Amino acid sequence: MKNFFYIYFFVLSANGTAVAETESQPTKCYQQAWESRENGGLGLSIGQAITLCGGATNANKVIQCYVEAWGHPSNDGLGLTIGQAVSLCKSNLLE
Repeated sequence: MKNFFYIYFFVLSANGTAVAETESQPTKCYQQAWESRENGGLGLSIGQAITLCGGATNANKVIQCYVEAWGHPSNDGLGLTIGQAVSLCKSNLLE
C-alpha cells in the first residue's frame, strides 16, 4: 500500500508538470480574444472572451470565425455586432 501511494503521487506530479507546460486551446483562445487591440488581440470583455472561447478545441478556428463575422463587409466580413459575432462563433457551435 505504501508503494502504491508513492507511485500515485509520482504520476500526479508528473501529470501536473506536463499540463502546466502546455497551453490549452480555451486559454489560448481567451488570451487572443481578451488582449487589447493595441497588443494584437481582439479587445473583448472578460465575459465575451469566456463565452467565445469556453470549451474551444481549436483556438485559431474560433478567433478566425470571430474576425470574419465582426469584420466590415467591405473587408469580406459579415458586419455583425460584437455580441452577434460572439454568439455565432462560440466554440461549442463550431464542433
